[in-house]
Formats: sequence, C-alpha cells, structure tokens
Amino acid sequence: MSRFNKALVTLAVFVALGTLSTAYGLAIMGPTVGQDTFFTYFNLTPMDEAGYGRTARVLSKLNGANFGGAVIGAGYSAWSAERFGRKITIQAGCLLTIIGGALSSGAQTMTMLIVARAITGVGAGVLAAVVPMYQSELAPVKIRGAMVCITGVTYAFGYLLAGWTGYACSFIPPSSSHGSAAWRFPLALQCLPPVIVLLGSNIILESPRWLLRQDKSDEAKRVVVHVNASKHDASDDTSEQSAASQEFEMMEEQYEAEKRSTSHRRFEIIRTPGNIRRLFITTTLFLGNQFLGIYVLSNYSVIIYRRLGLTNHDPLLLNACWTILCVIGNCVNAAIIDKVGRRPLLLIGCTGCTLCLIGEATLTALFGGEDNQSALIGLVFFIWLYPCFWSPCMDATQFAYVSEIWPDPLRAQGVSLGLVVFFLFSGTTLVVAPIAQETIEWRFYLVLICVSTAYDLIIYIWFPETKGKSQEEIAALFDRKPREPMANSAASLGKATERERRIGSDSSLNSSEACAESKGYELTTISHDGESSNHEDNDKLARILKGALRAIRNLRWENRQAQQLSAV
Repeated sequence: MSRFNKALVTLAVFVALGTLSTAYGLAIMGPTVGQDTFFTYFNLTPMDEAGYGRTARVLSKLNGANFGGAVIGAGYSAWSAERFGRKITIQAGCLLTIIGGALSSGAQTMTMLIVARAITGVGAGVLAAVVPMYQSELAPVKIRGAMVCITGVTYAFGYLLAGWTGYACSFIPPSSSHGSAAWRFPLALQCLPPVIVLLGSNIILESPRWLLRQDKSDEAKRVVVHVNASKHDASDDTSEQSAASQEFEMMEEQYEAEKRSTSHRRFEIIRTPGNIRRLFITTTLFLGNQFLGIYVLSNYSVIIYRRLGLTNHDPLLLNACWTILCVIGNCVNAAIIDKVGRRPLLLIGCTGCTLCLIGEATLTALFGGEDNQSALIGLVFFIWLYPCFWSPCMDATQFAYVSEIWPDPLRAQGVSLGLVVFFLFSGTTLVVAPIAQETIEWRFYLVLICVSTAYDLIIYIWFPETKGKSQEEIAALFDRKPREPMANSAASLGKATERERRIGSDSSLNSSEACAESKGYELTTISHDGESSNHEDNDKLARILKGALRAIRNLRWENRQAQQLSAV
C-alpha cells in the first residue's frame, strides 16, 4: 500500500480532537494562574507576598485533582475499551470532559473548582488512553507511527490553544463586571473539541481488531477496506487480492493465532517474560518523560517568567509563543518517525532535554536571586531550547511506541496502565513542583536530572526498535515464540524439509527415504498437515521434524554399511 486515503486521515484527526481537549485541560491552569482576577476571586495571595505558601498548596490541589481524575479515567478505559469498544469509550470520555469543563467555568468556590477539575481529569484520562490505541489499530504498518503521532500534534495544539487563549484573556480589564471571564472563558473552551467529537461520532468506525475479537469479521473487513484501500482496491472480484484485503487477512491470521495462545488468561499482562518486559518499557517510558520536566515547565512557566522579573502580559505572551515550537516539533515528529525510527528519536530527545535541565539548574543556582540580565537571557534560552528536543523526539513518539509493542488482546490494558503511570506521576510532579521550587529552589532540578540520566541509559539498553515491523515481528522481539499463524509455520517447515532433502540428495538417499517413509516418517505430511495439528505449537513440530531427519541420517548410514558388507 503506497499511500493511504482520506478516510484514514480524517478518522485519525477527528478522534484526536479528544486528545486536543485533554492537552488543553492539562495546560490551561498555567495561563489561568497568571490571571490577576483568578487570585482575586478565590482570595489567593499573589507571588512574592506573605502567605503565598497557601496559594502554592491550592494550586497543587488543583493540579493533583485533575491528574488524579486522569488516573481513574485511564484505568477505566482499559475495561471499557474491551467491554464496549473503542468508539463508545471515546464518546464517554468526551461526555465527562464536557461536564467537567462546564462545572469548572461556572465554579463558585475553590472546592467546586477542584471537584470539577477531577471530573475533567477522568474524561482526559479516558481519551488519552483510547485515542492513540484506536489510531494504532486502524493504521497499516508503514504509516502506523505517523498516524499515532497525530495525537502528539493535537496535544501540542492543545497547549498552543491554552497559551494563546490565556494571553488573549489577560487583556480583559480586572475591574470590569466581566473580569472573571479572564479565567472562566479559558476553562469553558475545553468543552468545544469534545462537543465536536460527540456530535460527529457517527463517522467514527469501530476498531477492526476489536470487531474481530467480537466475532464480527465481515464488519471488521469493511472497516479495513474503507480506511486503508485506495480507489484501485475497490473491487474484490479481481484475481489478485487488494492491499486492503491482504491487510485484513494478516490481521485475521494474527487473531486466530492469538486465540490459540494464552493471552486471554487473567493477569496475562504479568505472566510471561515478554509481557513483563513490555510493562517495564511502558511504565519506564511514561515515568521517565515526567522527570524530563516538560509538565513542570508548561504549567509553571508563567510563574518562572515572573520570577525572572517579567511583568504585565509578557509572561503569558512568552508562554503562548513557546507552544508554537511544540506544534512545529510534533509535526516534524509525525513526518520523520517512520523514517528515523522510535529508538533514535527517544535517545536524542532524552539526552537533549536532560542537557537543557542541566543548563537551567546551573543558571538558577548561580544567579537565581540576582538581577543578572545575562543569566536571565541564558535561562530563557534553555526554556525555549527544551521543546526543540521534546516535541520532535519525545512527545508523540511515546504514544506511538507504547501502542504498538502490545499484542491485540493486551493493548487496552497495556496502554491504559501506561497512561495511569503517566498521569499519576505527572500529578505527583506538579503537586510537588511548586512546593519544591519554593523550598529547595534550584535543587529540585537536580532530582529531575538524576532520574533523566538513568532514563536515557535504560532507553539505550532495553528499548528495541519497532519501526516498520508487523505485530508478529514485534512479538518476536519480546516473546520467545513469535505469534504467527500455524499455516505460515507449516509452510516454513515445509521449506526446511525440502532444503534438508536437497542437502541429502544422492543415489543412496532415495532408498533411505523410502525406508523412512515405510517406518512412518513422512516429511511432507509433517509440513502440510496443518489442519490435523492446529493445537500443536511450533516447537513440537520442530522436534518432530528433527527426529525424522535424524532417522533419515541413521537409515542412510545403515544403507551404506549394508552396501559395504555386500561388496566384501
């Protein structure tokens, strides 16, 4: 399949609007805490004034509630995506996000706002888990990375929208009768993308892989043909199968192989060494990315700018411009991920982000309490250099990588568990960050640097490359026995049989083969009797084949001995 049609791109982009709302909801508190009317309405103490410690704790609760809800939502999506399907789970996530956003914008007390942010977080967690999973299951192998990277692009757009919305609303006069709109409108705007997805959800097709597991193969095939086939593939009556039909056949064969495996067992996600390795990579990837400091920078960059001496609208403007780099970088990520690969991008991105953290820590430690313009310029430089590594290398890659390393029956559990770790430690980092920055100041960066360095080494040692690999090939990277259809295994064994015959072909072999066949060693029967041995695994077939070949060699040796004795 040389190209993909508009239906595939349309679906991938449309469902990604849900993750745009997720990113917007996660990032909007940054510009919100930069609004003077927000502090005034909730009676919070501004920065650099006595009593700011209480404000820092309130901000921590707001972020903690949002990310705590996201943990619940990501965990719920693991069950919902398998029980009800990807489409219904996406709709549920959108509905929860709308409810939470509406309550947030209309909050009358801080308690109400915290509860509303928790509800919004549940919806965000659901969408963050199910959308990249859905995109990965729709896309063909060659462009799977690019399709899932659309999630990263919409994440960046969410941050961009949050930044520029906050900047625009900062011009609303605090003294006007609508002064609270400076923070209410940004919180209400997060309802718009999920409303669009919910109203247009009729165009969302169910995941073909999920349909196969529900024994709806005809419907699954129609989905695959619709989203993957070009106009040339429209006819199924041709002698040669279309690329879309071949894609579905591979998917169906993989499903049949998965049915014969033990992937349906309870707690299968921790039963095999391969799955334990997948789980280790998934949790390490999302956990390590939190300690790279991206969410600390995005949510508290306005505060950082104010500490650097910037006032009025300048901090919000810089924060908004910063998000433009994130969008550009994620677009680059989507363009190069299927060419460069996942592993090189992760290594480059992690190393670059760690170096930026080192630069920030050094300048903050040396000049944080001084009005040193050169140091301030250097600190802003590292803050702006950071997305040049994070966005084109790390942001979208994490979703693509995690979505493709898990086999179909465990993908919902694996991705959801990874997102649970993602939101759990994001929330922990954001709750701890303002308090830590207030208490230990620049030393907080040292914690991030140490963990990020260890994370870089783990990527280098344990993360395999998955670029351009099918699900069977990816399974072979993790499991001792690759998940491949029995028919293919039989065919490969048949080829091995023919190769062994060619190696041992001579005048005396014919008689020994005949003798072997008379004793029941029928090699062709072994290689082609797939229907009668569907429940035998590849190892057993290989042992039978080796035994038969060993018997042929013995018979051949006996034949030669008999010929020598007769000659004597």
